[in-house]
Formats: sequence, structure tokens, C-alpha cells
Amino acid sequence: MSTYVYVDADGGGTERKAVQRRTVDYTATTVRYVEERLYSKDPWDSPACLPRPLPGALLDFMPPVAYPHLPATSFATKFVHVSSNKIRTSVNKVAFMPDGRRLLTCSQNGEFTLWNGMSFNFETILQAHSGPIRCAEFSNNDNWLLTGDDEGNVKYFQMTFNNLRSFQVHKEPVTSISFARSDLKFATGSDDATVKIVDFARAETEYTLSGHTGDVKTVQWHPWLGLVASGGKDGAVKMWDPKSGHCATTMHGHKGAITCSKWNKNGNWLVTGSKDQTLKVWDLRMLKEIGTYRGHGKDVTEVIWHPTHEPLFTSGSLDGSMNYWLVGAGEAPHAEIKGGHEGAILSLAWHPAGHILVSGSADNTTKFWCRNRPGEVARDTAAGRMPAGGAVEEVIPTTVPRPNAPPGLPPGLTPSDYTRAMWDKDFKVTETVTLKDGALEAVLTVENPGEEAFEFTGSFHTYLAADINKAAVGGLNGCKTFDRLGESESTVNGDVKFSGPIDSVYYGVPETLTLATGKRTVTIKSSKAWTEAVVWTPWTDMPACYEEFACVESAAVTPVTVAPGTSWTATTTLSA
Repeated sequence: MSTYVYVDADGGGTERKAVQRRTVDYTATTVRYVEERLYSKDPWDSPACLPRPLPGALLDFMPPVAYPHLPATSFATKFVHVSSNKIRTSVNKVAFMPDGRRLLTCSQNGEFTLWNGMSFNFETILQAHSGPIRCAEFSNNDNWLLTGDDEGNVKYFQMTFNNLRSFQVHKEPVTSISFARSDLKFATGSDDATVKIVDFARAETEYTLSGHTGDVKTVQWHPWLGLVASGGKDGAVKMWDPKSGHCATTMHGHKGAITCSKWNKNGNWLVTGSKDQTLKVWDLRMLKEIGTYRGHGKDVTEVIWHPTHEPLFTSGSLDGSMNYWLVGAGEAPHAEIKGGHEGAILSLAWHPAGHILVSGSADNTTKFWCRNRPGEVARDTAAGRMPAGGAVEEVIPTTVPRPNAPPGLPPGLTPSDYTRAMWDKDFKVTETVTLKDGALEAVLTVENPGEEAFEFTGSFHTYLAADINKAAVGGLNGCKTFDRLGESESTVNGDVKFSGPIDSVYYGVPETLTLATGKRTVTIKSSKAWTEAVVWTPWTDMPACYEEFACVESAAVTPVTVAPGTSWTATTTLSA
């Protein structure tokens, strides 16, 4: 939170009432990430690779680029701020300036409005068009802004918002605009059912692409190829060759009009949203859909890919809801914001750093959303704080994308494109957690349905509330241990106490260990499948909370081999 004191313009020094304004400052986390990456070859090497669900872990919370293996950390479901102009009209387009410092909104009355990208306060406003602005796009070299309006006009703006050129491209509203990779050409779509390829320097139409039988609602130039994708009321996705003006292929799949589309930065995936309430991801290499995503109750009106996490995309709907999806992780949304707006969501934009999502709506407002802090329950951070009355419906905190389990069944993890990129094995992992007779029982099962054996290591992570100055782990006396911090071996003599940072593996451990927390004793009973134990405390690396918890974990540090057609099961029981 930041506090601003307003002073009268006459310089008299009369102070007005201090106003608190929410601020999302990413500077500290970015500096921390820059420091960490110097010593980390991959994300798992970093001590902050997995955000811990504790308030103190906020100090170690990194920007999204630090978690390529954890797309769920970028579900922006926490409401931050709502902005609206004095003259309230629909916000048709939102876009962050290339440097991420300001947000540009384009409204129904033809105005540009700039908002601060960190504290979200109003900065300036100007009249850009005489009518509604329908679309806007920044050039790839970050020097130009193109906008299209209801009269079919396209305007060129510099980054200072100096209007250098205006000309008519279509006779009907321009609904979409997209730059070529070189910025020498751009494509426009219109309600006149055509797509036009325009030379940027000469401001002349090179080709008029006719083939759609209804309004063209979306046009997207490929990130680096000479290929233009378009979709419209006829429900067809067309691929055009902008050099010849010919239609390369047409793909059918939606049962309603296509309202939005976006190319993924990998250049292989195109996501489309439709009035049939579904989204589809198409693979350019196979020219067919690879996934259909259902979860909206009304028309899908907008979709956008996350700037950092390749499989993550966000969609908005006619009813004002927003959903978060992961490619290859099932057709259900992984996070939902119900009633985020009172009207249709017309535009979505991610901050270039990927930590803030902005939504523009027909309810005349612009809303800012950010990631939840470690340890926060997403449902609690939204309910009661959003003027529109929205609340987060569901969040699945995934480490890697996984299908949703049917109601009543434990969550499971099976192979996907994401997991195969890291570990190309056939497997199924299921964990069942049961509360019974005052104890918590966790059963982990790893199955091998494939034709070849595989090896793995694992542990059951626990964060047990304890007074670190009084805590002691019993049952390890005489066990051999390896200190991963000091890289040394020794034998335990007596109880293990927390007099400094600990990250140690203990071998030949008994089935039952105890943790004296300072108020009670917790019993940790492990099956024989867990052959080792791990004791860990971050100590002063997490100064805000390290004195409040200790980790005593059942582990299989020695690799476990699972033969084809067999399974491995391990059980941990916690009681106090």
C-alpha cells in the first residue's frame, strides 16, 4: 500500500486527507529474480522455485518468468482496482504501453485514456476518434499505434499520441487489426466480410481477401510467418497468404460465430473463441484442433495468451466472467472469476511482465487483477472486495497441468505434452488424503501402465506449526544423515533440534518419528515404502515466518523403480 498526500496547487501547503491507493510494484521481485538466476541453471535449482503457502513466502515470491514450470502461479484472480472515466462509456479495447508503465484504454466515445500501470490512477485523456474505437494494435518495434473505428478509418499514432495519418480502409466498422512481423504491412478485418492487407508506409490496400460469408470479427497475423488467420460470423477459421491474397486453408469446428482469436508466441497454436460458448486451440502443423475448452455459460468474447507461460490462456465472456485454461490439461477451466464485470468483457490485456491482467467491459469500467500472495485463498481475496460483486469460483493449484478429477475422486496426474517435455514416461500418480479419528492419512500411489520400467524420487511435503526455538525431532538417533547445505555426512546423536538452517536427508529411519512443537507432540508414521526422511527449515532466508513452522517429511531419496504393469504405494499418517 502507498499513501499519497495531496497539496493545493497554489503551493500553500494545505494538506488534504491522506488517501490509500493499492500499488502493485514488481521491482523488488524482479531484482530478486535477476540475483537468483545468476546461480540457477533451471527453475528447479532455485530455493524459491516452489512458492510456499505461507504469508512470509511473499518475500521470496518471484515474477512469472521465474516459474515457467508453475503456470498456476500466474492465475490473476485477485481484484486490485477499478477505473472509469467521468463520461461513462464502454471500454472497447485495453492495452499496456510497450514499456508496461501505463495502460491505454479506448472507449465507445472515441477517447484515449492513460492509467498508471503500477498505482492505477488516472494520468491523461484525449479525443482520438470522432466515433467508437473498435480495435488498437502496437507495432512490433514499439514505435507505432494503429486504431480502427466504426467509420472504417485507420489512424497512425506515435508513442506521444501524435496523429500522423488517417484514412478509410473499409466502408464498415474495422473490427480487428494486426501487424506483420516486419511492421511493413498490417491486416484489417471488418463487418463488410473482408480482410485487407495494407502497406504501412504508403497507406494503400494491397489485397482485399474475400471468402467469409459474414462479418469478420478477428484477424491475426502470424508471429513470424507470412500467414494471416481470420474468423467471423460464418464460424470458419481461414488462413490467408498475404503475398498472393489467396486462401491457403479453411478449418471448421465451431457451431457459432467466431468472436476472437490469438496466436501463441510459439507460432504453432491458434486459440479461437465463439458464440457457441467454447474455445478451441488449433495446431498449425497439423491444421486441426488439438483441444476444445468448455466452461463459459455465455458467448466467449475475448481471449489472450499469457506473455510468459506458453500453455496458459485467459478468456472473457458475455456475462462478465473470466476463465483461466491450460493447454493439454483437460477441457475444464483451472480458475474462474464469476461476475468479474456486470457487462460483457470486450478486451483483456496482460502486463508485459505477466503479473497483472486488465479487463475492459461494456459496464463502462476497467478492472485490474493480480496474482494471489502465497498462502492466500483465492476465494477470500476476491469476495467482498470487487464493486461488481464477483468472486473466484475455483482454483486448482497445479505444479504442472493436470486433468481435473471427477467429483468424489482424488486428484490424479497423468502424462501430458507439458510433462513429456520434462519426463517422457507413461505414469499415473494418485494421492488420497483422509481425515479419520483425529489423524490425517495421505496415500500416494505411482502406477506404471507403460511397457518399460522407470525410476523416480519423491517426498510428502509438510509444513507443521511449531516454535522453532523449542521444536525437536525424535526417532532419528543413530541414523546416518547427509547435510545438503554443508555437503557432509554424519550420524545423529539424540534429537534433531533447530539451532540454524537445516536441509538434511536421514537414512534407515524408523516407521515412526515425532516432532515436539513446543505445545504438543506430532507423530509422523510412514510406511516402509518411504525409505528416508527429510528435515528442513529455511531459517533466516524467510525472516517473517521461519520461527513458526518446521518441515519433517517422509521421503524416497533413493530412486524407486516401478516395473511395467506394477505400482508403488506409500502412506504417511500425521496425528497429535
